[in-house]
Amino acid sequence: MSNPILNLKSKIIPTTTFEHIFYRDIYIYLLRDIMRPLHKYE
Repeated sequence: MSNPILNLKSKIIPTTTFEHIFYRDIYIYLLRDIMRPLHKYE
């Protein structure tokens, strides 16, 4: 599960567990936002 953006980020910012949770929550939130319109058209 190598993500170029995350890899780049971890080189710039030392990633803490808090950041992992934080970014994961944002990612899930964005994914849900992207998926919502798709479900409308099903």
